[in-house]
Amino acid sequence: MVTLVASGFGAALQVVATGISTGFHAFQTASLKTWLLLLYWGSSSGLAYLIYYYSLKSMEAARASSFIYLSPVAAAVVSTLILGEKLTTIFLTGMSLVLLGVRLTQRKERTHKDRVKIEGTRKINI
Repeated sequence: MVTLVASGFGAALQVVATGISTGFHAFQTASLKTWLLLLYWGSSSGLAYLIYYYSLKSMEAARASSFIYLSPVAAAVVSTLILGEKLTTIFLTGMSLVLLGVRLTQRKERTHKDRVKIEGTRKINI
């Protein structure tokens, strides 16, 4: 709830600051594509927060927060699809490293107790 209020307050301040600096001209001349991108940005951010808070119920905060690193990957994919930007080889390599890093942080560490349980259930000789 705090994040929602803070985001709403920040958006309101941004509208006021833009209005003061441009006389609200930027809002009047914004294209449909601009408004749709702003709507996408707001709704996807809201959805991301909902998913994050939902995931906190099933995992510790350190593991849940690692998903924030997927944000630039998603932004790159969207910018390629909507804006037609090109993805270079080095950028794709970076995206792959980010995905690998998130995957590694989500991997569960096996404790000694887990190892004993796994080793004890491999084969049963009768």
